Amino acid sequence: MKKLVAGPWVGEFGYFLFTWQARLRWLSKNEYDEVVVVCRPGEEYVFEDFADEILFWNQECPDSAAGSKCKGFSFTDTYAVEGYDRILPNTRIAHYRWRKKEQPDPCFVDQDYRRFGAELKAERYDVLLHIRTTEKVGQAYKNAFDGWDLLMDSFKGLKVACIGIKAQAGLLAGADDKRGLPLRELAAVMAAAGVVVGASSGPIHYAALCGLPQVTWVGRPLRRKSLRRYTHHWNPFEVPVKPFFVKDWNPDTDVIIEAAHAILGAAI
Repeated sequence: MKKLVAGPWVGEFGYFLFTWQARLRWLSKNEYDEVVVVCRPGEEYVFEDFADEILFWNQECPDSAAGSKCKGFSFTDTYAVEGYDRILPNTRIAHYRWRKKEQPDPCFVDQDYRRFGAELKAERYDVLLHIRTTEKVGQAYKNAFDGWDLLMDSFKGLKVACIGIKAQAGLLAGADDKRGLPLRELAAVMAAAGVVVGASSGPIHYAALCGLPQVTWVGRPLRRKSLRRYTHHWNPFEVPVKPFFVKDWNPDTDVIIEAAHAILGAAI
């Protein structure tokens, strides 16, 4: 009987979604008879469909998290169990060959994605906003976008909510506060919503696995590799997405407004 203890994940949330949880799900169905997942409280929802046991590890991941690694971070592995294989994040269990066009696509080989939130019910919002207020991993986008108020004004008559970690995301007047939700509740809200708008972030990536269309932007010049991450590699369910690439993380407000309303209009 093959057994596996996996985690805890230490790194960026996007890589947690697209190089970790889907790979563990595949391993649970194809290589292991028993899988134990170690995760933080609030993350268990993404593992519940396949994990035989979930252990909680309640330690914050510092801002030095980048990709599947966390510079300067170490922890004592108290979860090594005799008779079980062990997988930690820095083993890089899923790899991406960005420039190759092999069939089947190597990004999805040996990963098993689940569409989150489809089985849940939540109040419907037309628009979700993620107003990120941190400067993480050297990406200087803290409060970079200066069009939030104009964007909010364009949604008059629509139901709007703000999402994200409360200490790391802003709240606009007139919007409901849906920040600080565990992943289960956030998936329910996302699966029922019309569009999410915000700079590239963990919640934006999570939206792709909840079937929620996105308007997002990245603070770098357009590169095919980066574009395909949003439209293909990190979008297994082909959710509509409008990504913009701007040097200073401050896209033109009118462009973002037009893109958001185009997605909302297409859904009517």
